[in-house]
Amino acid sequence: MSPCWAVTVRPGPACDGAWRRLAVWVLLVAMIGACSSHSGPSDLTGPSGTQRSERAHPAEMPCVNERADERGAPVPADDVYLDNEVLDWPRAEPGDAGFDDARLESAVHDVGLSSTVLSFLVARDGRLVVEEYFNGADKSHAHDIFSTTKLLTTLAVGAAAEDGLVGGFDTTLGEWVEETADSPAAAITLQQLLSMRSGLGKDLNEPFSATALAPLETEPGSTYSYVTDNAELLALGLDRRVPAGFCRYLHQRVLDPLGVSVDHWHETPYGNVTGGSYAFLTPRELARLGQLLLDGGRSDGERLVAPEWVGSITEELTAFGCQRGNAARSTRSISSGAGMNIALYEIAGHEVWESGGFGGQAILVVPDLELVVVITQEVGPVFERRLSILDVLEFTVLPALVDLPQAPTSPCPTSALVVRSADGTERVLPIPSGGFADWSPDSTRIAFGSDHNLNPELYVTDDAGTEPRRLTDDGASDLLPRWSPDGTRITFVSDRGATNRMPLPELDLWLLDPETGQVRPLTEGFGDVLGHSWSPDGDRIVFTRSREEGSPAGDLWLVEVRTGEAELLVEGDYAWPEWSPGGESIAYVTTIDGEPFVGYLDLASGDHTDLAPGDFPHWAPDGASILVTRNNSILTVALDDRDEQVTTEGCCASVAADGQLVLSRDS
Repeated sequence: MSPCWAVTVRPGPACDGAWRRLAVWVLLVAMIGACSSHSGPSDLTGPSGTQRSERAHPAEMPCVNERADERGAPVPADDVYLDNEVLDWPRAEPGDAGFDDARLESAVHDVGLSSTVLSFLVARDGRLVVEEYFNGADKSHAHDIFSTTKLLTTLAVGAAAEDGLVGGFDTTLGEWVEETADSPAAAITLQQLLSMRSGLGKDLNEPFSATALAPLETEPGSTYSYVTDNAELLALGLDRRVPAGFCRYLHQRVLDPLGVSVDHWHETPYGNVTGGSYAFLTPRELARLGQLLLDGGRSDGERLVAPEWVGSITEELTAFGCQRGNAARSTRSISSGAGMNIALYEIAGHEVWESGGFGGQAILVVPDLELVVVITQEVGPVFERRLSILDVLEFTVLPALVDLPQAPTSPCPTSALVVRSADGTERVLPIPSGGFADWSPDSTRIAFGSDHNLNPELYVTDDAGTEPRRLTDDGASDLLPRWSPDGTRITFVSDRGATNRMPLPELDLWLLDPETGQVRPLTEGFGDVLGHSWSPDGDRIVFTRSREEGSPAGDLWLVEVRTGEAELLVEGDYAWPEWSPGGESIAYVTTIDGEPFVGYLDLASGDHTDLAPGDFPHWAPDGASILVTRNNSILTVALDDRDEQVTTEGCCASVAADGQLVLSRDS
């Protein structure tokens, strides 16, 4: 008997897609990782800090767990369990699956630069094309999949519905979990729990019944809010309704026919396995779950989940509009939404389904390309360069497809580099970048940063944007290139060699020879080097170093390029220092009345002058004015009379000696 699952589409508020200022501290926060929220404890213990336990996989007892403490928390969260029954997958050569071999090899290289990625799998037409493991991982290792566990819960609800064991979408929480019958949450429906539109408040990080008994945060059905306890309540009610409990029912009904067995699954204080996180699976098993969705709930011709259910959970119930991917450092916006514990995206013109978890665990399904991609990554209390899982798909996997259809124009803005000539004409450079860029002294080359190879790296191109050349390939985050006055060297900030600490890495100043690729550090110490600028004679560099972790501003320092000796210039809260063409002054950004304000320091007298509201100062070649960014516009402000002229729209202009500008702008 199949109940009627009436789906009501309830669009959510769309993001306005406004362009965010390119501030390095925003980029740094993003590096902590693009992840789904989860309800786990804050003291996660990663493999780099503790010894992993490698337990034999008890295939005959997949639902026996002895690892939960009295509150159901994992100890530790990053244990690895050995699965001695590795799931078999048919294989295909890249060319036979429609991939360019060289491009796919390059994709594996870029993914492998990450210090946290554990696995990278690509399957097409049901055959594995890529299966790579990194940083000590192996195909037999079952890791915590965190919020990807919600997919297991969603599949179990669908199977139980088809078996007539649960009611329809309008079943209320009060009926589902009787302890909530007299609570404000009693009227929440299963559809609202599945679609994260229940109105429940934040997870209380304690037995989840406390969340369900607390006052509602919003009216059920009105607002999307990612609350893991939605899935925990689903799991509890399901556990009480299906034969032998949630875990065994799911295995017998769905997972066993797939050849999948959850190697470990933490329990709640109520005795059932968790519904929102802490199930352990191998990457191959995650790929098999993605293939099940791709095949409409069937496996080897056997119907395990109703195709109507797969259609329901992947239908957009909440529209988010244009968002900047799943990392704040992303240089482009993506049209996104949510179904039932499934995130939905449009990437390069293709619909993408994602089941993702904390720390960058993800199953990505691209239905029209018959594509399944799996990424798993390590988590823990150390700084890690987690990959943006959507970037992996967009910038490595899709471009490697030989038969990839031409993508339509995206409805969402993408940040790009724009060159503005001295006569005011402008052209968008055909390169994937939205970061800070800098003209070479001879006005023929542009150094810029981009993460289109998954990691923030440095590149150089001519003024037409043709044939950009990659300068760094390290796996570190290399940012903010600045040319030396003679055009032979480039300084940049990077977390290369940073000590492991949370929440941010230490950024130091580095020197690069763009011809040989050789680098050496110029600074080393606590706090982050942010903006920096060469002296006109090329002997010294002014930079800011934060005094507090994560601060976007700090003291002004000088460092001798030849010796690396640094000295404090002036204490304060400064950012984006910029040496004047004549060498007599240094412009900077400070804060006045809570807003960024550009000023400059006279080096001879030590006097400070406030110039104008704005950010990202850059001197005009004659030293008589400074370009500033304000409200997504670039203004030229004269030093003598403070006269302001709007030059163009965009951010972070760099002025060439011949008067050309290069800037960043949404297009």
